[in-house]
Amino acid sequence: LAVSVNIELDVIVSGSRDGVVIVRTVREGRLVRILNPEHEADAATMALPSLGGPALSGILWCSVTTQGHLLTYSANELVVRAYSINGKLLAECESYERLRAFTVTQDGKFLLTGGDKGEVTVRHVHDLSVAHKYGDPSENAEGIITSLSLGPNERFLFVGTNSGRMLIFASFHIDAKPQ
Repeated sequence: LAVSVNIELDVIVSGSRDGVVIVRTVREGRLVRILNPEHEADAATMALPSLGGPALSGILWCSVTTQGHLLTYSANELVVRAYSINGKLLAECESYERLRAFTVTQDGKFLLTGGDKGEVTVRHVHDLSVAHKYGDPSENAEGIITSLSLGPNERFLFVGTNSGRMLIFASFHIDAKPQ
């Protein structure tokens, strides 16, 4: 369901429908480790109901940051996890919504997510604490966030919604200190 490659670190990460995350080397394809964060979850009872399309389950998104962190999002559990490059779980947090859009800053320090609540959440990668939130989920006037992209030099944040709207946050900036 999800793949991320970091050539500089020689790492490729894949996430599957059954919740398993496989880490391999890029150059040799050698298996480095298998992470199974959902091993205790019963996929039959944890799978999300369909909202007019196929049900989402398993590892819906993963990433390898420039800092060497492995990030995953479990659609079964609505949980984001951060691992070290060695597979040690560093942090996990519940999203309390179905996430549909993800991006990581170029320096690998921040994870941006958006989903059904219609807000963008910016988290510190190392501990997944919330740095900022953009949007008002109580109003959800813009709809479900379906895509996120950072512009050149990360000065603009582009947000796409299921209603077809495009939001642009100009002079986008993230403080380096946790809130």
